Amino acid sequence: MSTVRELKGGDLVTRPGSKPAVFIAACPHPQLHHLVLVIWRLPGGSVRLDELHPGDEVGAVEPIEPAARAERLAEALVNG
Repeated sequence: MSTVRELKGGDLVTRPGSKPAVFIAACPHPQLHHLVLVIWRLPGGSVRLDELHPGDEVGAVEPIEPAARAERLAEALVNG
């Protein structure tokens, strides 16, 4: 299991009970200062926003080379 703080843009994360999602980014939450806003691209192209603690476990990350991760991120941002 990986935590939010370990994720890199373009990681494919399999969350318990869910289909794999592409991690897009995490940024400070605008209102809940102890949390981060995590952005995912879900299968089918929709976007999901989660409010999580940086140490929260989010699922298993598929191993991938950095260049392929960057390609996956670009694809998720452009085409969903």
